[in-house]
Amino acid sequence: MIVYLKRYAGGLGLIEHSMDQTSVYRAS
Repeated sequence: MIVYLKRYAGGLGLIEHSMDQTSVYRAS
C-alpha cells in the first residue's frame, strides 16, 4: 500500500514528503 501511495504522491507532488494516509486525505 505504501508503494501505491508513494506513486500517487509522486504524481501530485504535494504528499511526497508525507507518508500518512491522514495527510493524503487532508491534501485531497
